[in-house]
Amino acid sequence: MTQNQLNAAQQVVTEASVHLESILRIHYLRHSFEGYDSTLTIFLVHLANLTLEPIRQLEQDPANEQKDTSEALLSTLILCFNGLYEQSKSAYIAVVMLALMRKQLSADIRNAVGRYVTIEEPDSDTESTNETNFEYSQPILSELVLPGASLSEDPKMWRIKHLMDDPGRILA
Repeated sequence: MTQNQLNAAQQVVTEASVHLESILRIHYLRHSFEGYDSTLTIFLVHLANLTLEPIRQLEQDPANEQKDTSEALLSTLILCFNGLYEQSKSAYIAVVMLALMRKQLSADIRNAVGRYVTIEEPDSDTESTNETNFEYSQPILSELVLPGASLSEDPKMWRIKHLMDDPGRILA
């Protein structure tokens, strides 16, 4: 591909990300994230992944940081984490993805997000992620691929059936 084609492709991806964020913000204002929506988790995780990469770059090179850019990224991340937290009340996969995303955050970002999104840590004595403790556990056969922790990772490892085979791998 030529440089013009790469620039055009990057511009399309950037515009699509902006549109996705806009749609999620409008959805939040109109409906909130409290009601269960089976596809909302996928979009929230995807947008959070798109946001985490620039945040990591800003943390590595704070000299280039612009206050409005970092605030916009943090605002988007808070939106995504709030949505995942609300969806986690209805869907286990949102719990898994939220825990996985939290592990990726630096202490500063985790504290900043924690000021706006109260995420309850599971009580290790009463709540366990080990599926053998569930009274009616069933094998997860879904081939649905969720956006992973990193956009550069193998998507096959982010199929729900792989995530649920070893929940300790994700939440440890």
